[in-house]
Amino acid sequence: RRANPMDITIDPAGPHSPEYTAALANAIADAVRTLNHATLNHPGEALAFPADADAVISALATAMQRVPQLLDQLSGWLTEEYRAGRMQITYGPHAGDPGAATLEARIGLSEASAIAGQLHAALKGVGAVTSKISAPENGKES
Repeated sequence: RRANPMDITIDPAGPHSPEYTAALANAIADAVRTLNHATLNHPGEALAFPADADAVISALATAMQRVPQLLDQLSGWLTEEYRAGRMQITYGPHAGDPGAATLEARIGLSEASAIAGQLHAALKGVGAVTSKISAPENGKES
């Protein structure tokens, strides 16, 4: 059973555990799902001004800026676990070959890290535009 994301305290100091780590990752997925729902089904409530959209874009850009570090650390952890002999593959295409599985995972994580970097750059570019958009002062479209 997954923890309710509303029950999670986000604190870099922890407490660190496999359960807390997974709960944080699930909270990211749930947050994006909730943002999707809010901006699709309740856009007038979720966003009132152009600055609101800009704030979301800015926060997403920051998140994407941080993702490559996380992916690189996961890759490093998998590598260390493999080198320490703490891995086995009992089924699937890499059965009996944890080295090949680790290498494939590392390649995929490296590609994902690069894509996250591209997404960060794209969102920063969008933010350079949206940060200059405002609502008309009289409340009417121009």
